[in-house]
Amino acid sequence: MFKKIKNVLVDQLKTGVSPEKLTDAVIAGALVGVFPLLGATTALAFLSGYFFKLNQVVIQAVNYLFYPVQLLMIPVYIKVVSLIFNVGDVPIRPDFILKKFNENFLEFFRLYGLIALYAIFLWIIGSIILFFLLRPLVVKFIYKLKGVQKWNG
Repeated sequence: MFKKIKNVLVDQLKTGVSPEKLTDAVIAGALVGVFPLLGATTALAFLSGYFFKLNQVVIQAVNYLFYPVQLLMIPVYIKVVSLIFNVGDVPIRPDFILKKFNENFLEFFRLYGLIALYAIFLWIIGSIILFFLLRPLVVKFIYKLKGVQKWNG
């Protein structure tokens, strides 16, 4: 899988995409890929690419790659939100969550709706911070893919 992504990145560099724009698309794809709500990442990746004029192929490919990470992060979001915002002890067992969702959506929404809003808030703050922390590292990697050993950024 990683080799396929690397090939996509190299192909995009060959078409003339700048390493900086490619870096932004990779990071945006990764950050969007761990958005706290299932089923929203493809549209969010498209909108991010559209509004920030990022490479759609790259942002969607990286977003797709991060789907397993998103699944692993959902219990983390629930736990962190319940600790920080004192929303009470909410069960994070996947079987319980799915059962509530399928049996009684209003009860599910009552339990997890506020947590989802807080998780989105934390995701926004964390994504902004991570974008700027990751950018120098990822751009160096992209420049190495392009064959340029030094980045002066």
